Amino acid sequence: MKGLHQTRPHLDSIRQGYEKVAQFSDNDEFSAALVFDYFPLAKINSVPNGRTAFRRASASNVLIMSIWKNDTAENLEQGRNVAYELSDIISKGQSGITENVGYGNYGAFVQYKWVAGHCVVDRSTAL
Repeated sequence: MKGLHQTRPHLDSIRQGYEKVAQFSDNDEFSAALVFDYFPLAKINSVPNGRTAFRRASASNVLIMSIWKNDTAENLEQGRNVAYELSDIISKGQSGITENVGYGNYGAFVQYKWVAGHCVVDRSTAL
């Protein structure tokens, strides 16, 4: 997973991002998701900065996920490349309105693994 902030939607970038998701997901091995987390920010931003650890800004989160069936080094590399490419697509053309950072739980790149039928975070890959 990878995340970034978006101050306001940029429709051309969103369209290009969803086209890339469809292209990447057009097989049995890989799938991807591009999620725009839009919700009212007034209450969050009513708390002064420095009062809590939560980063407040007039920006919504964007979540990028790439998922694959077989746990191989090649699939990990391709999954990361797609996540970074989607991040570049959403960020490109939005100079001044998108930051290439996001919610900490899906920051730079977080890897998940399937263990006994459950999806778990492999935080060792982020160290």
